[in-house]
Parts: sequence; C-alpha cells; structure tokens
Amino acid sequence: MNDRFHYTYLDLKIFSTDSLSEVKNSSIKVILGGLYLVSTIKGFRTFYANHYLIEALELKKMPNFNSIIFYLNLLANNELKLTINNKNNIICSGHIQRPPTYNKKEISIDDYILDETQEFKDRKSVIFENKEKKSLLRAEKKIRNLINCAISTNTEKHQKNSVNKKFNLFKPTSSLFKSINDDGYAVIPNFLKKSALNEMKKALINISKREKENGQAYLYGKDGQNQRIYNLLSKDKSFQDFLNCNFINETLKRVYHRPTLHEKYGLSSMAAHIIPPGGEAIPLHIDSVVPDPIPPWMMRFIVIITLNEFTLTNGSTAVIPKSHKLCKRPSSDDVKKTRKKELILTAPAGSLILWDGLIWHRSTDNNSKLPRRSVIVSYGSSFFKEICGEEEHLLVVPKKIMKNSSPQIQSLIGFGRGIKKGAKYIP
Repeated sequence: MNDRFHYTYLDLKIFSTDSLSEVKNSSIKVILGGLYLVSTIKGFRTFYANHYLIEALELKKMPNFNSIIFYLNLLANNELKLTINNKNNIICSGHIQRPPTYNKKEISIDDYILDETQEFKDRKSVIFENKEKKSLLRAEKKIRNLINCAISTNTEKHQKNSVNKKFNLFKPTSSLFKSINDDGYAVIPNFLKKSALNEMKKALINISKREKENGQAYLYGKDGQNQRIYNLLSKDKSFQDFLNCNFINETLKRVYHRPTLHEKYGLSSMAAHIIPPGGEAIPLHIDSVVPDPIPPWMMRFIVIITLNEFTLTNGSTAVIPKSHKLCKRPSSDDVKKTRKKELILTAPAGSLILWDGLIWHRSTDNNSKLPRRSVIVSYGSSFFKEICGEEEHLLVVPKKIMKNSSPQIQSLIGFGRGIKKGAKYIP
C-alpha cells in the first residue's frame, strides 16, 4: 500500500489530538501534519487548494510556503528542535523567530520539487541554494522518524484502551485480506471476548423486547416473526464500541483503499437481524446494488457479528465462494448451476463473518428450536457520498425550509430517505 495515501485527514485529526496539542506555531504544526500525511514537503501541493488540512489541525489559515521553508530550515540547522515528552506530545524547543518578509517573489512548491536540475538552479525566485535544499531534505527525514515514533506510541496506547480490550484482535492479518480477495469472504472465530458478547447480546434482547412492546418493531417474514432493528449505534454503547474498534477500521481502510487523503468508507447501516425458529431462507443475491455493468471496485462491505452460534441448520449465511469476481447478479440459471458450490458458513457466537458486497449469498432456513440473532454492519465506499451529497444538506439547510420545500427538492437533498420502522431511538 502506498504510504502517502495510507493516512487520511481523519487520522491526522486524531493524531493531532494525541500528539500535536503542545505545538502552537501554525507553520510547524503544518510541517508535522503535512509530513504525517504525504511524507515529503513536495507533497504539500495537495493542501493548497483545500481546507481539510487546516480543519484537521484546527488552524485558522494555511501559512505560506516561504514560512514553511523558513521553519524547516531552522529545524534542519538545529536552531529549533522537536522532541517527544513523556505524554507522547511533540514539543518544539528553541527561539521561535518570525519568518522575514522576502522582497523576492514567493517561493512555490514547484520551485522546491525541481530538485537539482538546471531549471532549478536558474530560478531567480528560489530563496535557497541546492546545499540548503539537501539540508531541508535531511530535516524532512528526521521529522518523519519523530512522527513514526509518536504513531508507534499512540498505537500501543490505543491497543490498551477500554474499547479495543473488548475484542481478541487488534490488527487484521494478511491472510484475512487474501481470503476476502480470493474467496470473497472470511470468518474470524471468537472475535468478541465473552463479556463483550454477553453485553451486546443482552442489549439486543432488551431492545427487541422493548420495540415489540411499544409497537415500534419492524417485523416481517412468515407470520411476521422475523425482526430487524435499525440504528443500533443510537441504542446501546456496545454497538458504538464495535464501530470504534481498531481492527474493523484498519480492515476497512485496506479493503476500501484508493489514492485519496479523504475518508474511504462510511457506515451504510448497522442493524440486527433476528430469525425465529421456522424462519424462511431468502433468495441468492448481492449487496452491491449498482447498474450493470458492475465494476470490480469495493462498493459495499458487510460484517456480521454472530450473537448466537451459526450452524448448518439455524439460518446461517450461505455463499458461493469466488462469485464476487463475476461482477454480476445471479440469475435463476446461475442459482441452479451453483447450488452444489454453495457453502453454509458456520461460526461460534461472538465471531465475525465478513464479505465483499459482490459475493452471491443468502440466508438459509432456521430449522432449529432457537432464534438466530446477528448484527449486520454494512459499509459503503465514500465516493458515493462525494458524488451524491457533497454538501451536508440535512445539516446546513434550515428545517423550516426543508419541510416546506417541494417533494422534488426534498428528494434531491435526501429528506426522509432511509427512515425505517424500528430505527427511532426510544429510551
């Protein structure tokens, strides 16, 4: 994976809170934040046409490039020093001077990245010599090493926090991604620690009972016994903790990787699925519902939390391994041809079942005597939000205007979209 695009503005915001709170000089903070994201000063061209970097660092404005070079020069010559204190905060020591006002034309990033070519030497606007530039490059390397040290310490701290201690894994393995890439799915047995499993299961049983009693339950299927419970993140902290766990977010960063500093994925839905004894199977389908021809990119990624054991007979998910590579919906003929290839996935309670949204899958009949409870966490690629919803209309459009707008405008801005029975939070 290209390191330049491994971290995002959200990662920087978290890193800034963890390690940059003691840095008060905006230019030095931008140097640290920029090198955290793009590794080299020449990558700073990314930041001069957007506001995301200054928002992540909580600055008022972006300093000019002269100022960045000036402070980088001081750091290169050890007139300023960056160190890490015992709280893992990066601190700057030395006399922080104000950058001089240059009479020459302001240096641009393009001047900086020309390296040692003749064109670089002939630039009259350049305010430093090649020897000085080499010194700045050495400073870049020292700062990156410092940042990596802070990241390593933060990782150890996050591994020990109360959320991540609920789960048996902190980082995904290469074998997980190989399974997802090759077969379209993966099973991680016993991901939740027993206490975390019991906490989530108890919360779900209580929510299910409460929503049935107050008439808010979303019931469907044979005799109206199947139940879906939406908006789980609002209904118990245990579900929020799962969304915050490091293992899941590191997995999602990898499966949704694309060359951007923006977030790569978002939450589509977090809902419970309760299939009672006698619950019927559903047809073979895919979750990435987009127009044909279906592209091979990761569009939807599903994580199932098994709150009961998934067995061969209690309504577990069945998949057609490798079918995600077909990039098509299963037809009735496909269902007949692939029935012998179907694999019913089994796992202990507290496990994870993960799959690419393009894999052909279905739930099976629950022929057991107990309900099968699970949580379905569905994620989607963030480029869908970037294309349809660049502006956060539901937040920035006043409610009065929203409610009084025509049905056409309400539809355009997403008013009322995705409101499902059983989603409302009831204390």
